[in-house]
Amino acid sequence: MSSFWVVKYEGDQLLGVRVSGRKGRWSFSRVEPLSWSTLAHRSVILLSTSPQAYFFRETLTRGPAEVLSLQAEEKVRGAGFFTGPFEFSLHRISEGPGQVEVGILALERQEVERWLGQLGQGLVRPKALYHQCLALAYLVAGLRTEPVLVAHFSDQGLWLVVVEGQHPVYMRFQAVDEFLGVEGFPVEENVLAVLDYYQRFFRRTLRHIFPCGPHRERLHHLGALEEWSPEFPAWNLSGEDLLTHPEFFGAVRVPASYSLLPETHRSFLRAFEWARYAGGVLFVLTLINYGLVAYWHRQNRILDQELLRTSRILEFGLRELQRDYPPEEVKKLQNYLKWKQKFEKQPRMDEFLWWLASTVPNQTRVSRLEMQRDKNGNYRMRMVFISRGPLARVHADFLRFLDAVRRRASVEDSRFHYDDFRKEARFEIVLRGIR
Repeated sequence: MSSFWVVKYEGDQLLGVRVSGRKGRWSFSRVEPLSWSTLAHRSVILLSTSPQAYFFRETLTRGPAEVLSLQAEEKVRGAGFFTGPFEFSLHRISEGPGQVEVGILALERQEVERWLGQLGQGLVRPKALYHQCLALAYLVAGLRTEPVLVAHFSDQGLWLVVVEGQHPVYMRFQAVDEFLGVEGFPVEENVLAVLDYYQRFFRRTLRHIFPCGPHRERLHHLGALEEWSPEFPAWNLSGEDLLTHPEFFGAVRVPASYSLLPETHRSFLRAFEWARYAGGVLFVLTLINYGLVAYWHRQNRILDQELLRTSRILEFGLRELQRDYPPEEVKKLQNYLKWKQKFEKQPRMDEFLWWLASTVPNQTRVSRLEMQRDKNGNYRMRMVFISRGPLARVHADFLRFLDAVRRRASVEDSRFHYDDFRKEARFEIVLRGIR
């Protein structure tokens, strides 16, 4: 019977379960602390818990896998969620005439490389690298016709995942404040914010919640939400582990296309698996390598000839250009293009301020607006808003406004303060990199 492990970090501790059996009839060990040495040469599914994860549903133009990948990468980059390099994966949800609906998951490349470094030290054979938010989603996917809110509350923070039918549609994470701790965490306000967002953008109402995680007791009795827990009679598992660490069990249901392992790493693992079971493959690979060397040597010669021909054409073209366009005219054109490009790169502050005015929540007034510009032409803006009303509403307004602002600028700092006596909220946002 084949078996593998599902592992994740909880704080500095590595936890995992051993999975055996086959699809639909899995058997799980209890969740236990592990070390990389115990996982040496074992097949493992890795679960990232990084809060810097980005998931969304998107409709792309139908085409080959490479074209879809390029479109998905552009969508992630255009969202502005990551300031540095990232890895992403996509899963086809449905296809229509000329269009494909996909789910896209993205994670910081640094997080992926951290896991790959751990694998190298432990000599582990990874099956896939998922984010735990997808494991939470696919644990309950397909079990109900109505949408379900999966709420996972741990020492790190609160993951809120909305699942419709067979797939997730929305995910949100809120970290636990180090000063307030778990006890001071505004659970109800965050849940209300997700309910409101789902109602406004998806035109549907959430009525069921699956409370889980080490601090799931804080998720009971949240308004009109009806509590529900999934059941898997064909699985051999601990009910307590299912409620406390559901991500370990949901990982076996996540589509393989959501794996964030780089393609080069997957190719290496496939070659490694073949090498384990057939030593003769090494000889075949050596022959292939010699064949590739001969092939690329021939291709290089063809490329050299093509480059020589292209170089001669360019030289002829340059002589024609120099004859038709004197150097002083070319210099004027270069200066014009340089200044035009510089102007186009500047943010349109009038457009941004107009957008900002239309985005500020109702019953909210601007108390202060400061703007500075550095020597590189980049703007830094500080805004202070005052809003009166109950905490749940004004805090939800603040979170929605903050999400909207993040799509147009980099948020350097944000603060929220609520005066219970005056029923008044004050929130401050500092922006950079306005687009």
